[in-house]
Amino acid sequence: MNSNGRTALVTGAAGGIGAAVAHSLLAAGLRVCLTDRDEAGLEREAARLRALHGERPVLFARMDVDRPDEVEDVHRTLGEAWGAVDVLVNNAGIFDERPFLEIEEEGFRRVLETNLLGAVRCCRVFGRDMVERGSGKIVNIASISAWRGAPRAAHYAASKAGLVALTLTLAREFAERNVQVNVVLPGYIDTGMMGHRRGVMLKYAAWRVPAGRLGRPEDVAEAVRLLVVADTSYLTGAQLVVDGGCSLG
Repeated sequence: MNSNGRTALVTGAAGGIGAAVAHSLLAAGLRVCLTDRDEAGLEREAARLRALHGERPVLFARMDVDRPDEVEDVHRTLGEAWGAVDVLVNNAGIFDERPFLEIEEEGFRRVLETNLLGAVRCCRVFGRDMVERGSGKIVNIASISAWRGAPRAAHYAASKAGLVALTLTLAREFAERNVQVNVVLPGYIDTGMMGHRRGVMLKYAAWRVPAGRLGRPEDVAEAVRLLVVADTSYLTGAQLVVDGGCSLG
């Protein structure tokens, strides 16, 4: 696809992987709209991107993927500003760490609501335009925990496994309408989501990850860019692992 003039929407873009994806897609020539429920973080990130990319077109909009009305509002507002979205990157997600037997049903529901149903809402609202137009790309950000599980984070792993299944299903359904749907599965990425576990994970990565380090948000962003700018309609349903070889065993 010709990136110039194309519009990308990135969820969960106030920092970490989402912000890195926005940077990478801007550098590739796309117009980028950053969304997040952290409005102050969005403003800071949008200002940083404008400083880095000069006159490249950047917008930001508060959007909580848990709220269908906010997803619809951004769909309408962005449509008026730039037209239909050509690329959707579903990155918004939350993480919570606790043993399975201590996770109340509400805690499970909260993680699934954001990580899985949030992506479902965005795929429905923005994907409908792509299907009707006959072109578009959707990239979902899952995790290798979808395959490996995540001790003390069963709800997170379940949400990411659901996101992989959603990707594969939509790839089948949307292929005949020239809409490609792929998923990126990061390994251990050095973002704020690690919280107090970062020190332990640095030691783990040096010992267990073949690449010998934690991943950077930019590592994931470049994988997303690959899927977005690839000039082929035959690349769909792919599961692209970005984990420094961790899942090799």
